[in-house]
Amino acid sequence: GAEPTVMVDAALFAIKELDALTNDTTSLLHELQNASIGLLVFTNDNKATAEQLDQHMGFLSICQCASNESPDMIAGRLATLLDIGPLLTKQLLGNHTTFSKTALANELDQEMKMAAKLQRDFLPKTIPSLPGLSFSTTYRPATFTSGDMYDIMRLDETHVAFYVADVVGHGLPAALLTIFIKQAIVTKRITNNNYKLIEPAKVLSTLNHELIEQGLSDFQFATCMYGILNINTLTLSIANAGHPRPMHIKSDGTSSELSINGPLLGVFPDAQYITNNFQLEKHDNLLIFSDGVESAFDHNSDDNTLSFKSIFGNLGTIGIEAIQAQLLESIEQIESTGHPRDDVTMIGISIKEK
Repeated sequence: GAEPTVMVDAALFAIKELDALTNDTTSLLHELQNASIGLLVFTNDNKATAEQLDQHMGFLSICQCASNESPDMIAGRLATLLDIGPLLTKQLLGNHTTFSKTALANELDQEMKMAAKLQRDFLPKTIPSLPGLSFSTTYRPATFTSGDMYDIMRLDETHVAFYVADVVGHGLPAALLTIFIKQAIVTKRITNNNYKLIEPAKVLSTLNHELIEQGLSDFQFATCMYGILNINTLTLSIANAGHPRPMHIKSDGTSSELSINGPLLGVFPDAQYITNNFQLEKHDNLLIFSDGVESAFDHNSDDNTLSFKSIFGNLGTIGIEAIQAQLLESIEQIESTGHPRDDVTMIGISIKEK
């Protein structure tokens, strides 16, 4: 019988040095390029970035991936390659005789910039101004678009809600899902002339149900931290869906994680989420962040928790905005050494005198 046809959507390489791609596999790489097949490269070689390699070889879609990256990050990068493959094939077939890689790159660049602008339009335009509270935010995408989304919303006279959500991976698929999450989060139930605030666990449960109902691919899931703060009593109600734990920073400079856990969004139909309650005090700071911030933390192997690096000194005295600025500076220093760039999103809440 006839030989079965093998369809290749993406290729994965594991090499010691990036030079091996150009020296030993040039012919194969050109075949992949002509077939519009994306390439994911696993290497610990930090002498060149994936972008530099792309420019050197003219390869259409190539991602560099450190060997110590998490399975979630690898899955996200692979999903991005699979998503852009059909677009590249269409472009090649439609412009077979006049195809210009520069023109294609410019077109994709413009489309990504438009997508980034659309995503930013869904971010909060203004931050609520409340007596005794101040908010500060940091939002730095890894590329044009981000897999992160956040919001801060005043629910009524005494309650303010906030969340940070993080979709696995980067690029357009992740960005589109953040917009869906933004629209799918329901904070209150309104009946006639009355309303009822929805507790954080229920908000996440409903969001999880909405994501499951979409029938997304196996790679498309998300994490989220959603909380409600009573501005009079300073009671914090908060629930977690697979997200990094917030950091509670007290006025004396000591800090600790809020011990809250929960399953990922979009994976388990019967996932159960828990609303946890904490009592905050005046002059406390609270930091909620996406997993792109975790590279700036030290890992404590004794109890498997995270702690701020010593560079922050007395955290309670420098203010939440300064804390975020130092975190971002630390992250960018780590990235400059070859660490994979990730989306960075932070919400800082500072409790002050009214």
